[in-house]
Amino acid sequence: MSQQKETASPVDVLIMGAGMAGLIAGCVLAESGKAVLMVEAADRVGGRMYSQYVAGLDEPIELGAEFVHGMPQDLLSLIDEAGLHLEEVNGADYCFDGVDFSACAEDDAADDDSSDVISRMAAFCAQHPGEDMSFADFLERTAFSPSAKQDALRFIEGFNAADASVISIQALSFQQKAEDAIQGERAFRIREGYSALADYLFGRFAAAGGRLQLATVISRIDWRHRHITVTGRCGEEVQKLPAAQYAVIALPLGVLQANCVDFQPRPELFASLDALRMGPVLRLTFVFKERFWETVGRPYGDLSFLFADNTVPGVFWTRSPSRQPSMTEWAGGPAATKVDAELFAEQSLQTLSSAFKLAKNELEGLLISAHLHSWNTDELAMGAYSYVRAGGLNNARRLSTPVMETLFFAGEHTDMTGHWGTVHGAMRSGIRAARQILKVDQGEA
Repeated sequence: MSQQKETASPVDVLIMGAGMAGLIAGCVLAESGKAVLMVEAADRVGGRMYSQYVAGLDEPIELGAEFVHGMPQDLLSLIDEAGLHLEEVNGADYCFDGVDFSACAEDDAADDDSSDVISRMAAFCAQHPGEDMSFADFLERTAFSPSAKQDALRFIEGFNAADASVISIQALSFQQKAEDAIQGERAFRIREGYSALADYLFGRFAAAGGRLQLATVISRIDWRHRHITVTGRCGEEVQKLPAAQYAVIALPLGVLQANCVDFQPRPELFASLDALRMGPVLRLTFVFKERFWETVGRPYGDLSFLFADNTVPGVFWTRSPSRQPSMTEWAGGPAATKVDAELFAEQSLQTLSSAFKLAKNELEGLLISAHLHSWNTDELAMGAYSYVRAGGLNNARRLSTPVMETLFFAGEHTDMTGHWGTVHGAMRSGIRAARQILKVDQGEA
C-alpha cells in the first residue's frame, strides 16, 4: 500500500519539469530571490536534452536534442557562459536511391526543387494571411513535379517530425521567417553534449537556493488564485508537495494532451492545446570500431548527411567534422510510426549495407554498440517536439497566457517566436514565464 507524505513549508514557485524551459525559469526566479521547488519525473535533469556518455568516445552521443539550429544569440551566449564549445556541422550530403549513391544535387542546380516549393508556400501565406491549410493540401494545389513535391514532403515530415496532412502552412511560413532571421540553415553541436548545458543550469539554480526533487511524477494540481497544492508520486510514496503562490507548467505538450496530470479545476486555456500536435521520432546511434565510410570502395570521408529514398529510416548522419566513429539514424513524423522500434536497427544496417555495398555481416562485425530512443513511446515526453496543425496558429499563441496570475506555461510548444521544437524556443519560453511571474509579483500585471 502506498503511503502519503506531507512536505514542509510553502514556497513561492513550483516548477513542473526540469527540461530547458523549467531549468532556465528556475534560474531566473531563484536568482531574483524567490523560493523555488522544481519537480521532475525523471531521475535526471534535461528533459529532451539527453546526452549519453559512451566508454571510448571523446564526445557523447545524443538521444534527444542534438543541434543548435542557426545562431540564436541568447542560447549561444548561455553556451559560452557555461564554458562549453560549439562545433559547426559541415561535410557533404549524399543521396541513395536504392541503387546509386551520389552527392545530393545542390538546391540551385535545379529549377524545380523542394526549396522552390517552400518558397512558393511562403509567398502564398504572405498574400493570403487569413487562409490556412495543411502542407499536403497545399502540395495538391501546386504544379511542381512529383519529385519536387516528394522532396518537399520528406523535408517537412522529417525535419518537423510532422504529418504533412496536419501541419499548418501559416505556421510553417512563420517558422521559416524566424529561422531565416537567425541563419537557420547553419547548425552546430555542443561538443560536451546538451546535457552539460542542463547540468550547468542546474548548478546555477542550486547556487541561487533553488531546490530540485527528481523521480517524482505529478498526478494532480489543485489550484485557485495564488494558491497551488500538488500531489505527486515518488516510487510507492504519494506526496503532497509544498503549497505555492505560482506554478510554472513546463511539462511536454504530449503529457498535457494525454491528461496525465489532473488539474482541478481544468484551465479553460487547455482547449488551445488541440492547436498543436506532438511529433513522433525514433532515433538510433550506432558506434562502430572505425569510420567505415572512409574506407569503402570510394571513400566518403566528408560524409555529413545521407538521405535514402523509400526506406525507414531515411536519414543518417555522422558527427562531422568530429572524427567520432558513430552514425545516427533518424525517422520523424509518420515514418516513425511505420516501423517497430525493435526492427529499426535491423533496417538501418540493411540500408547502410546496400548504400555502401558492404556485406551486412561485415557491417555488424564493425558494430560496437547501438543506442535507441523512441520518443513517441517515452511516457515522460509522449513525443519529440511540437508543431501547429492547420487552422491552429491563433489558438497556439494563447498557450503563453498566464491563468489567473497563478499558472504560467513554458516549454517549446509555448514559444511564440516561431521556434517550436527547438532548445532556444524552450529557453525563451522559460525566461518569458519567469518574467511574467516577477511582473505579477511586483504588482505590474
